[in-house]
Amino acid sequence: MPVSKLSDSLTANGSKRTYQSFLAGNAAQTPDAWDSISTTTLASSQTTITFEIPQTYGHLRFHILGKQDATASATWYNIRMNFNSDSGSNYTRQYNILEGKGSTPGTASTIGNTAAIVAGIPTSHTSLVSQFSFTMIDVFDYQMLNKFKTWKAFTTFDYNSTSPAFFGQSGGAWSNTNSITSISFTSESGNFATGSVFALYGLRG
Repeated sequence: MPVSKLSDSLTANGSKRTYQSFLAGNAAQTPDAWDSISTTTLASSQTTITFEIPQTYGHLRFHILGKQDATASATWYNIRMNFNSDSGSNYTRQYNILEGKGSTPGTASTIGNTAAIVAGIPTSHTSLVSQFSFTMIDVFDYQMLNKFKTWKAFTTFDYNSTSPAFFGQSGGAWSNTNSITSISFTSESGNFATGSVFALYGLRG
């Protein structure tokens, strides 16, 4: 049932004017929302995941449920992100990593990287066989031609049922003012494992 709204003005006969909508002649306002653009679920291991980026949004977001297929004893490797196939030394990064309760966070900043190093991803070592990491990455103002492109990310996963969890947060910039038309992800070593999921979302405005 529509709900009437009373105006502050009076009609000619002194009664309140009523409307059948809260909009009362105003344009509808749509809350900001992330549109789903594309989702890829790996049916087999894959070295590189590439997204072609539509030029219709203000900002981008990625959700990655990831795993690396190496069975080496290393517990995790980095996920690398490249814009527009650029592998030059044009990326900067700052990060904090916490491994386990009460541990001292690892912090650093680096410049001149050949990719944006955005997150950690667990290996397929026997102690991590069922563990996937969750990572969320935001890329801001990716079409703006007057600024370098910036990003932020966080990632988390458990080593196993008895070892501590991993949590990392990071951010950085791509030293280029071009609009971003493609984004690629690779693992620091080996491939992304079967079952890894990569989802892209866009925010208008």
